[in-house]
This record gives sequence, C-alpha cells and structure tokens, in this order.
Amino acid sequence: MKNLLLDFIILINFVCPVIFAENDWFYQWIALEQGDQIIDKPIELDVNGVIPAYIVGSLVRVGPSMYNLKKKSYTNFLDGFGRISLWNIDGSKNKIKFLSSMIKSNVYNNSVPNDDIIRHITQQKTDPKTHPGSFDLKNMDNTDINVYKFPTDNKIMTMTDFVSTNDIDEISLRTLGESAISPESDDTPKGSTFSGSHPANWLNPNSNEIELVNWLGAKKATHFLLSIYTMNSNRIRKIKGSVKLKNEPYSIHSIVVAGDYAVVTIGPVYLDFLKAGATLCISCSAEDHMDNKPTEIYVFHLSDDLDSSIDTSPIASINIDDDPFFVFHHINAIKDDNLIHVDYCSYNTTNGWLTGNILGDISNMNSETIRNNMNVGCDSYTRLSIDYDNQKVVDRFEVPLLDNNGNIYTPELFSINPYYIGKEYCYSYAMAYHIYGSPRMEDMGILKINKCELEQEPVIPVVGIFNEENRYVGEPIFVPDPDGLTEDSGSLMVISRFHNVSELLFIDAISMKSVARVTAPFHITFEFHGQFFPKKLII
Repeated sequence: MKNLLLDFIILINFVCPVIFAENDWFYQWIALEQGDQIIDKPIELDVNGVIPAYIVGSLVRVGPSMYNLKKKSYTNFLDGFGRISLWNIDGSKNKIKFLSSMIKSNVYNNSVPNDDIIRHITQQKTDPKTHPGSFDLKNMDNTDINVYKFPTDNKIMTMTDFVSTNDIDEISLRTLGESAISPESDDTPKGSTFSGSHPANWLNPNSNEIELVNWLGAKKATHFLLSIYTMNSNRIRKIKGSVKLKNEPYSIHSIVVAGDYAVVTIGPVYLDFLKAGATLCISCSAEDHMDNKPTEIYVFHLSDDLDSSIDTSPIASINIDDDPFFVFHHINAIKDDNLIHVDYCSYNTTNGWLTGNILGDISNMNSETIRNNMNVGCDSYTRLSIDYDNQKVVDRFEVPLLDNNGNIYTPELFSINPYYIGKEYCYSYAMAYHIYGSPRMEDMGILKINKCELEQEPVIPVVGIFNEENRYVGEPIFVPDPDGLTEDSGSLMVISRFHNVSELLFIDAISMKSVARVTAPFHITFEFHGQFFPKKLII
C-alpha cells in the first residue's frame, strides 16, 4: 500500500504541471514556442467581418518565438530568438496576406545550427548557466523588439537595445544580414555598444526628408559617452550631440523628438557593464538608485546648420531630484514656444521589472499566484514641461487612470493617432491587465484614455475599454481614417490570443468595438512592438 501511495504521489506531481500547462492559455501565449515559417510567398487569410477600406498597407510585428535548444534554454522571454511577421492588408478589397519568419540574427545563426546558446549577455541567466568567457558584441543582435523602415526603402530594420540591427527583405521576409551603415558615417564613436529600440522621426527642414533619430552608448575608461544621431535613407549616420555620463544607464529604451529637438530621459537605474560581462546577465548587474539619485534629462538640437565640431553638448541638462522616475516608453512630445512638453508612461519604482519581479521571467508567468500579484505597467501618466533655455522643469503632473467605476489602471504600450504626434492631443490607447479591477492578470483589455478631461478632475478618465473574456491583447496600433472628422476617427490593430488561436483584431477607435478579425495560420507568441507602413502594398 505504501508503494502504491508513493507511486500515486509521483504520478500526480508529474501529471498536474502538464495539465496546468495545457489549460493555462495565458502562460502558453507568453511561453509556448513557435518555429514555423511562411516566407517568399504570402498566404491569404480569411477575414471575419469588414476591414475599414482606408487601411491599406503592411503591419509588421516582432517578438520572441523560440526559447529552447536541446542543451540550453532561455529563462526570460526578452532573450528568445526573434520572429518577424507581416500582415499585408488591403481594406478596400477586404483581403489580408501573411508572412512570418525567424530573424536570422548573428546569435541565431551561431546558436541554432550548433544546438547551443553562445556566450552573450542576456536579460537573465540561461538554464543551465552559461559559463563566463569571451563573447562577441556582434552577437548582441537578437532583434525581436521593434522595427523601422524608411519610406523609400525596401528593407525593414529589426532593432533591439544594442547597436546592431538587421535588415529584412520586405517582399520575402528573409533576413539579409546586419544593417549596413554608410561609410560616410565616420564620426560614430568607437566602442558604441548600446542603443535604443524606439527611435524617433525628425523632418529635416533642409532636405524635407524624414530621418531616424536615436542614440548610441560607448563605455569609456572614466565615463559613459551618450551620443545622439540622425540617419537618412542612405544610412548616413550623423552625430548631433553627445554628453559624458557618470553612470552607465540600465536602459534608454526610447527617446522623443519635438520640433527640431531630441529629448533623452535617463532614470536612476544603472548597469555595471564589467559585471554584466562577467555574469552574462543584465538583470544581475543592474543597480536601483530610485531613492537617492536624480532622473536626468538632456535636450539636443538636431539642426543641420550647427557645426558639430564646435560644440556637441546638450542645450539643456536637467536633474529631477524630487520624486525621480524611470521610463521605457513615451506617449508624445510637443514643442510650444520655448517649452517642450513630454508625456511619459512613468515608473516610480523598479518593483515590477527589476527588484521585485524580473521583467520577462518565464517562471513567473507559470505561477498564477505570482503573476496575479506582480506590479505590472506604469505607475503614472506623467507630463513634464521643460524650459530648455533656462534648463528647468516648469511644470509636472502625474495622474492615475480611472474608469467610471473607480478602477485604477497601470497600462503600458501607448498609441495615439499618428496625425497628432508632436501636437496637442486628447486620446491615447494602451494595453492593460486586471481589467475592471479583476484580481487576474490575464483579464486584459485595451483602454481608451481622454487626457483633455484632466482639467475637470485630478485624474485622467478611461472613457472606453475593449475586453473579451479569455482574450489576451498586445500593443494597439492606431490607423487614422483620412476622412474622419474627429481625433479618434480611425481603427486600432491589435494582435490577440484566444486560447490557442492568434488573431489580428480591427477595433473601431470611437466605439471600441471589434469590426473584423483574422486568424493567423499558427499561434504567435506574445509580441513586443511593431509599425504600420501605409499605402504601399507588397502582395
């Protein structure tokens, strides 16, 4: 009898986790691998409903897709091998075609054929742990965070928070290799390792061309050199300004441009790069100083008329000592006379992504108790009004987001009408967990937020919610209706998951109701970011 009882206990311990994994669709959305590809020839998908006729173009999304090899596994979904998916949309004909491919980055090419994960710095340690040793910075290119494309280019750049990016052919979705930067870009600082995966756009007034704006980071013996650059469609990178930092930032995930000015915001969380090189683990090498160090803000002028050989210093350097904050994503930035208003999705602590629960930890998602009690999303919707001439913040407000029942939300991944980027706006849209005050993290939805009602109440109201039971949603992408009469005239495109089915949703941005949905040919793991490239169909 004792042996039978022991056998039963062993059987329960073996079977229960399997049952849990099979029925925990939320965990599978985060952690279930996918290696299937559709390249070269897109397949047409069935449309359930009617896509708005004005949506014509390509939705490109990226995210992790593979975590495990036979000998080693990633433990954090930020480190998974990247996938790129492309939805070719012709709303005028109510048709969609689909491509999806693994990003053949340097780390992918050096790991998958060898059935091993090479030595490179990851967000968390691998399982089993990768032993310290020499590593090649060219392998820091697991490009599964964001994408960028010049309007006249036929290549899609896939990006991460390291300097290396990869080019993807927009027709076949095949990886072309590391992005080539023009040899004319000879002022790029040596040793540049880090960058951001959310570049901004700048309209160069001299060339009338949209240029990419981003930053580079180089670790020096006595400081960390931060440089701001612009890049045109010829891939010519021009350094516009630089500043020496005492500490190496843990992350500058995004920057913003307002008029001819770039704004960089650095939260007081630092990275010990030497320690990261020894541990091969970024989260193990980060230092939280939110309670004793300032948030740093630097403003750079982007004008081509400036002689960079004379002075490349920021035109404003501002420290926020009282109530410092951290930011991954911006919402918008507006130039107004001598003021720049910057709207942030801001964090007051690192508890939700570093010191409490590590952002992207797969094991956390496998426990309902842990994930339901995690701090997720931004603490506040924050606006800073910066007087760059006098190098100070003249106004700051931080407000919570509430629905009409008093439920507080901590959302992330904001989107606005692109016609209003760089302009005053009212509406923004964001992904949020714990909808309607639910105790479950997986009860998700898309919020519609009206900033213009702030003057009436000390909160920003949530004026609309898209939510369906057991449907998990990602970042909303706003596509404006060119004939619309209001700011919220348009549609949201959202990649969602319902049980084991992945669907692209089209949501009316006024009513927050779904008008069409398209099922992907296989499940798609949670994606981080993407862009909609309008008008040019490639089907």
